Amino acid sequence: MERFGEIPLALLDVLGRSVLMRTLDRIRAAGIAEISVISDTAPLPPHRVAAGCEFSVTSLEDFWEEASQQFRRLGRNSECILVLRLGAWAELDYAAMVNEYRRSESSVLRAYSWRDEALDMFVVSSDSQSEAAALLRGELREEGIAAVRYKTSGYVNLLSEPASLRTLTLDAFAGESELRPCGHELRPGVWVGGDVRIHGKARIVAPAFIGSCSIVRSGAVITRGSSLEHHSEVDCATVVDNSSVMPYTRVGAGLDVEYSVVGFQQVHHTQRNVTVEI
Repeated sequence: MERFGEIPLALLDVLGRSVLMRTLDRIRAAGIAEISVISDTAPLPPHRVAAGCEFSVTSLEDFWEEASQQFRRLGRNSECILVLRLGAWAELDYAAMVNEYRRSESSVLRAYSWRDEALDMFVVSSDSQSEAAALLRGELREEGIAAVRYKTSGYVNLLSEPASLRTLTLDAFAGESELRPCGHELRPGVWVGGDVRIHGKARIVAPAFIGSCSIVRSGAVITRGSSLEHHSEVDCATVVDNSSVMPYTRVGAGLDVEYSVVGFQQVHHTQRNVTVEI
């Protein structure tokens, strides 16, 4: 369920930057320099990972064994390892989470949302190879491992279905999340990325986001918290209302797109919870 068009939601852009890249920003801000990312799906281009982050794509059959090997490698010179499955967008203070782990004197600490939802986010002692192996074998869902709870008061979106992308976008526009659009504010509430082409007879109604290298043609209307991610196109006289258009997606002329996530030859209607292929 955490996919749209066979792509993990965490790899899809939300207002110009993916949940993965935004999470890496927060981890680096906590002073964690060496990071390993394992994915079963290659990210969409352009994909840039900064220095100090190793990105690898592996099969589902080898996924958790690869995770175990990376844990052992990182643990050789570390006191503890931060282990995350994306998954959720969580505005955690990772430095505070590690400090709480140290105070707890436990081998495993797990994050919980302010709604008491268990998150697949752990701090694990480098010396606790057996607990780490059991945790990873159980795909971070093993209930038999004793873990100290760390409750965050920050914003959390579990990204459990495509409609969650819309919720995250609207919450960001409303200022309920720390997530911000990537681009410059063309006018109040309207953000655009680089190399955007908007026809003079198109209408962009705030709040709205137009991602880099996107095209909005004559007579098109983008309104009510809609976002066009990078390299997307909305053709003449089409209305995009309360919807997200994914990267590399063209929406044809004379259409009404409402309450939807659109891309990869699919339309997901968020109110009806139905996905159709186009």
